[in-house]
Amino acid sequence: MDLLLYGPGRPPKNMRQSWILACTLATGLGASTMALNANVPGLTPWAPLSQDADVTPQARFDALEKEAADARSAWSLRARAAREAGEAFDEANPNKAFVPRFAAAAKELAGTEGAVPFLWWCAVKTNFADESYMTLLRDHGKSPQLESMASSFGSLERYVGDNVDEALGYLQTIAEENPDPRVKAWATFGIHSPTINTAAIDSKEFTTAEAAIMAALKDLDDDRLKTTTGRAIGVRKKFSIGMVAPDIKGPDIGGETFSLSDYRGKVVFLDFWGDW
Repeated sequence: MDLLLYGPGRPPKNMRQSWILACTLATGLGASTMALNANVPGLTPWAPLSQDADVTPQARFDALEKEAADARSAWSLRARAAREAGEAFDEANPNKAFVPRFAAAAKELAGTEGAVPFLWWCAVKTNFADESYMTLLRDHGKSPQLESMASSFGSLERYVGDNVDEALGYLQTIAEENPDPRVKAWATFGIHSPTINTAAIDSKEFTTAEAAIMAALKDLDDDRLKTTTGRAIGVRKKFSIGMVAPDIKGPDIGGETFSLSDYRGKVVFLDFWGDW
């Protein structure tokens, strides 16, 4: 039985490109960035960090991140009020207006630890800025701050699009050079995830990948890391094509109890769905 799982995927290509363009253009903007933000109601025009030497990059990030969060909260309240009133609401999520500001700060701080949280915001909070994520992998492989993003290493395609092979090369460097054992382990998992996800479970490739991941986890006390890697490996071993599906028991729409095993030898279509 082949069980196909469908979940939230990447956004349409044209949407990804618009976000990438926003972040990419912002890395080359100066005064024009201020002009852009001046046209967005409620946003404070971006100013270079160097204008105030007493403001640390982290403090600047915290202030900008709070401003973005407050804008999203206010936007959500307006959207909710419109729904409750039965009115149309077509106001865009304010995240897009903040992208140039985070990206401009990242450019000014390029190559320093101060750039990391700004790049991380662009790469993950928008989910579209592939170049920001690649910059983190390429230029900040030794940063201790990668610990906050390391759990994403197992889902590279979501963040780097078609640049997976290049990103895997950066992960190899991170696994070898980052000082944090947890970051090393997440990088090792990311490197071997494609094999774990696609190789036959009785193949040498699968066995080698599993062994490398287990070695990286040795002596680490990180429940999330162990759960994530264990689930990835366990799912392949338990639900691969050609394996016996686990028995499922429950009431049908008529209230009668049934088991999946009752239909052994027959073609069965399973539809898993949820309501929330």
